[in-house]
Amino acid sequence: MKDRVSRILKECETCQVANRKNKGGVEFVTSSRKGEMFAIDNMEIGEPRRCVLVGIDYYTRHLRAKILEKRTSEEIVGVLEEWFTQNYLPEALISDNAKEFISLEFEKWCSMNEIEHRKISVEAHGSNGRIERAIRTIRESVFKLGDVVIESVVERAVIMYNETYHSGLKCIPNEEFKEGNKDVEIKWRNTSEKKICEKLCKANKRDV
Repeated sequence: MKDRVSRILKECETCQVANRKNKGGVEFVTSSRKGEMFAIDNMEIGEPRRCVLVGIDYYTRHLRAKILEKRTSEEIVGVLEEWFTQNYLPEALISDNAKEFISLEFEKWCSMNEIEHRKISVEAHGSNGRIERAIRTIRESVFKLGDVVIESVVERAVIMYNETYHSGLKCIPNEEFKEGNKDVEIKWRNTSEKKICEKLCKANKRDV
């Protein structure tokens, strides 16, 4: 039972936040509902190099990606408007301090749409782990697919990601994104196991 309790606590984001703080780590980004937080970043792939804007909803893990003609704030804003018009406007947008994300034009767009813009420093990139992992997954998929048409590769990589079962969600990102919020109930083996986990999680909440 000890090993199972440890695994459950490792999957609890409240406990992860507390552990990061107790160890003096960077701020840990968490989300409790669809549209609360949306992270973005740019990646470069292919030869010649192409810039891809990658975005992920923190709660549902639903992934988006689009190749940019130019790595500019104007083009990025255009892509975000396309993504969010089709779905929703996030409460907060998370990015690093790349010039295209901190320009006056970009900040004005966030303000106009009442979106809080949270900027993460280079040193703290680990706190924005979901976008980092998503980029790594796309890069690996591009390598495996090996298609010369980069647009096709990126599109298929995103489809594969959103249709792949996620252990943290207990479903695929596409399903969670369509359903929005839902409570994932842990199947406790016995009352003792439930009480131990709840007690430890409650203690961690006081540290957050």
